Amino acid sequence: MSKLKPGKSPGRDNIHPEFVIHQSTTTSGWLCAFYTSCYQRLKLPKTWRRASVIALPKPNKPAEDPKS
Repeated sequence: MSKLKPGKSPGRDNIHPEFVIHQSTTTSGWLCAFYTSCYQRLKLPKTWRRASVIALPKPNKPAEDPKS
């Protein structure tokens, strides 16, 4: 969680990085334990299993170019 960057969009869980960054150590500990449990059990909440992918081309590059 220490690698979270403020200003990034939330995922499907709608948890903003700022929310996690500014939590108390108790809340951060609970979130860390929850994420670790999900990872170890290989189970995620159903809403986390979906993603929205939006391609953003680089400025001044043709949108049809895969490198943009």
